[in-house]
Amino acid sequence: MGWKAGPRARALGLVAFVIVTACRSRDDSPVDAAARTSASELVGSASVAPISTSPLPSASQEPLAAKPPPLHEVAGCKDAGLKACLAPLVKDTLGSRDIVRLRNSRCFRGGAAALKQAGDCLPLRAGVDQRTGKTLAFHFVCSDVCPDQGSVDLHYEEVDEKACCALGGEPTRMWPASYAGCLPPEYVAKTGRLYVTPDGKWHHVRSSNCAGSKPTIYAEWPCEPAELTLRIVRGPLPNDVVRANDVRVHTSSDCVMRPRNTAAL
Repeated sequence: MGWKAGPRARALGLVAFVIVTACRSRDDSPVDAAARTSASELVGSASVAPISTSPLPSASQEPLAAKPPPLHEVAGCKDAGLKACLAPLVKDTLGSRDIVRLRNSRCFRGGAAALKQAGDCLPLRAGVDQRTGKTLAFHFVCSDVCPDQGSVDLHYEEVDEKACCALGGEPTRMWPASYAGCLPPEYVAKTGRLYVTPDGKWHHVRSSNCAGSKPTIYAEWPCEPAELTLRIVRGPLPNDVVRANDVRVHTSSDCVMRPRNTAAL
């Protein structure tokens, strides 16, 4: 026996039908309904690509440091003269004397000529400093009029400015003040100025880029040095100058030997 609605139930159902119809005619136009049906069919039929769950980099995260360029070997240099000059000097392990020989070798040309000579094999591995365990390599460095005023210098690899000072090296700067690399101590000896004080003595004074350092005396002569490669300053030493622990004190045999003026005798 089926269920049969009474007159009151039929009346309530009719009212509900009228209300629902009125609401649908107000909210769903035939165009909206068709668009919604079409969108539903598209979503249902389209393949959905998987969503990546990798976190996006935030503004507070530091960018990844650029990897240093790979080092070249002397054998890879095309310039025959450069290879012949460097071959006896480049070693797996370098002592202080070996680094001095590299510094004094003058194998590389200056400025743009250095890039023509060695551009195909820079940066160039020189060896490992046996004191620090750090690799030394030749790099072309230029900061202002480039490449005409650039030069090839020997730098420690992957050593920041603070670590450079701790190693006894010298941080080099590019204009205006960016850190360019770390020179080994043997290169530092060739930087600075020669002060000629009123008493006639000569002093090699160098000011370091390391924080908190003071002008330091590294060598002294009783007269004019035989080899002059630094800028000469005549006058008193800087007020805050200090002496290095290993100041090299030269004798008169390391000075220029000038001929005596016999005409006055």
